[in-house]
Amino acid sequence: MSTETVIAIITSCTSLLVAFVSIIAAVISSLQARRATESLEKIKFQYSMSANTQSLRDANFQQEITALQKIIQSIQRLKDNLQIVLYDDTLSPARIEEVIAECRINLLSVYEEQMVHYTQKDQEIGHDAKNTAVTIERILKQALKINPFRGITGENLDQLLELRNRLTETQNLLRDSLIQKLYNRLEGTKEEYGK
Repeated sequence: MSTETVIAIITSCTSLLVAFVSIIAAVISSLQARRATESLEKIKFQYSMSANTQSLRDANFQQEITALQKIIQSIQRLKDNLQIVLYDDTLSPARIEEVIAECRINLLSVYEEQMVHYTQKDQEIGHDAKNTAVTIERILKQALKINPFRGITGENLDQLLELRNRLTETQNLLRDSLIQKLYNRLEGTKEEYGK
């Protein structure tokens, strides 16, 4: 074999070797790019899931807070109207019954609509408020049947004042729950962001 043939064979083998090494490098590079893309996609997905989870937590938290605010307001409305009914002697018995019935209906409606957002403890407290509203209405109706023109007096007045105080205690328990939820959320946010 001539030198030229040997040189041509060596050059061809070298070219094949370089091509083979280039193919292997391209395959390795492609695999690394694919792994990097997969890792990036995983990170994007985890971030998206985290953002969705946080968004869902935020929505649930807001619903809990709103639900507690609504029942607290409903209880306050009943207390305010009860106070008026007990001390305003210009209201007719029919108007007294109407005002208190509206408050009871409102409280029951709020409780029924919002109870899915309450904790078990808040449900129990709300249920107690609902039962108190029903009791107030019952006592008022009985008192007005017995003495429709002289207003609410004596034992009935004492019972209604006691029930009004009970509603205040119920409101305070619900406010405490609301404040605790806000505090826990604030503390959780501090931990989450390293503050």
